[in-house]
Amino acid sequence: MAIGDAQPDNYNQPYLASADWFSGIDKVVKGIFVWGGAHEVLVDSIDDIARKLKSSFPETIYVRTPGAAHVGWLSHKLIGIKGKEESHDAIESFMADRL
Repeated sequence: MAIGDAQPDNYNQPYLASADWFSGIDKVVKGIFVWGGAHEVLVDSIDDIARKLKSSFPETIYVRTPGAAHVGWLSHKLIGIKGKEESHDAIESFMADRL
């Protein structure tokens, strides 16, 4: 398990937290970007956490790329696939606005 010997909690498994656990997040972040590939194994958890984050931080940006797998946006770059997925433009725009 990725958390090692740590006990599961809202910090290491935030998809299990209630939506109200995220209240006040707007006081510590300027932006939240959540990405999920529609074909990845974690997409249900990603959908859930994005919904919870949006309830506390409506400006949360959630991009769910059809046909993409886990870290597809990154693996394309790493293995040299030309072109961009929808997620590339969204991630670049989010980062450009904040850097």
